Amino acid sequence: MRHFMLLLLKTDEMTGTEIKQEFERRTRGAWSPGPGSVYPNLAELETCGLVEKVEVQGRRTPYRLTEAGRMHVKMLMKRLPPEPKMRMISMLWFSFMSPTNRARHLVHNMAFSTDALMEIGASLSKKEKKSLLTEIKEVRDKLTKITKMLEKSD
Repeated sequence: MRHFMLLLLKTDEMTGTEIKQEFERRTRGAWSPGPGSVYPNLAELETCGLVEKVEVQGRRTPYRLTEAGRMHVKMLMKRLPPEPKMRMISMLWFSFMSPTNRARHLVHNMAFSTDALMEIGASLSKKEKKSLLTEIKEVRDKLTKITKMLEKSD
């Protein structure tokens, strides 16, 4: 969670509440971290010298990255996508789901991915769009096969 918090603070100052809301927005409500996880993580990041509080404005306390925090974020961005350990944890969790829940999870991820591709598509160069379009068509063909298989089983 701390790494994602740092990534959120990369572009702007945010309060703990805003961080919580951004997690909710980005996961479409699938994850809503409570104050008991947001604020202790912010405190730990502050202790590590990666974030600092901005001038307190009443009860609203925004945080921002320190120089060390910006350097840490650069290092994180070089490591993305997530380390193999993170993927392994996701795969393990996935393996405990029932087939129905695995299918729902995958469909949810596809819907999320299509929305993300729509947002990104406008910012790509002509060459990048052409390459992406080729990949999307390959995925579409696979999805068409899956759809036909599922329709036949009804």
